[in-house]
Amino acid sequence: MKFSGKHERNRLQMTQWSLSLLLIASPWILLFITTCLIAHHSVFNSVPCWSDELAYWHEVLSFSQKGMAFGYYSMNEVLPTFFSFGTHGFGTVSVYALFGKIFGWNAYSLVIANSFFMSLAFLLLTTLVKVSTKNLLIVLLLTLTYIPLILFSPTSMSELLNLSMLTVYAVLLHVFFQREGKNWLVFLLLFCTAISFVRIIYIVLFLPVLFKRKNGFKFDFKFLIYVVLWIVFSGVLFAVNILVLSLLNCLKVTVFRILFVILLSILVRMHGILSILFPIL
Repeated sequence: MKFSGKHERNRLQMTQWSLSLLLIASPWILLFITTCLIAHHSVFNSVPCWSDELAYWHEVLSFSQKGMAFGYYSMNEVLPTFFSFGTHGFGTVSVYALFGKIFGWNAYSLVIANSFFMSLAFLLLTTLVKVSTKNLLIVLLLTLTYIPLILFSPTSMSELLNLSMLTVYAVLLHVFFQREGKNWLVFLLLFCTAISFVRIIYIVLFLPVLFKRKNGFKFDFKFLIYVVLWIVFSGVLFAVNILVLSLLNCLKVTVFRILFVILLSILVRMHGILSILFPIL
């Protein structure tokens, strides 16, 4: 009986490890399917084609090779207040530039980087979160059948980078809720701040932390202070983004229109963000 029980535990452990490895490798599996089996070409023959793909790729190329002296990218020749980043800001470009600085930057590098970031996110998920074999299988199936992941896998767009960041956020949020350590809280807040420079809409990811209380949620004065601090900090993050975005300087929009766009974006995209976080948490 003891031998049988040990054998069963080993079998379950091997199954869980196998599913974890498959989940980590799933971005590369999808990339192989979409490029080699469907498009009938090697991933190393991939080149950016769409305007956004070209903009991402060329700005990352310049920034990774020349640093801050990489020229300028703007709309209608209007530069931002500081630096010379284009309409995508410096968050997305900086992440890809770090990858390019380490591994080099070629025509196919954005495609490779996207799968690399997704694999890192799944590695963090399987390492920090105790996921059951059943839930691992569910997450794996959801990943392999998630249409946006399939469609953007062979492209040079930044959707997979954003999906990987949301996955990491979900993992950190889960760990914080489980362990409630101050170190995890600080790390989670710093991560939310960092990814807010990639997409300003990610300021909404601070909200779950505000509702986390040791003795249960209470709508009290302390909670109102947290909300006010979140609004002020979000405004600071948005102001910093404005200073380095050529698009907003070009449009000459008012503060009230900016706030309206933020609120509208939060309402429109909240459904998409929650649909990503819910299966993982």
